[in-house]
Amino acid sequence: VLKHLQVETLTQEDIKMVYSFILRPSMFPLLTFRAIN
Repeated sequence: VLKHLQVETLTQEDIKMVYSFILRPSMFPLLTFRAIN
């Protein structure tokens, strides 16, 4: 997953969201909601 994400151009906020997802899997619904909006 990380290798795939590194290929794309990520903003600093996106990177923080990715790390938050890795460190806190329970945050997935929130991240999905933010990603859709």
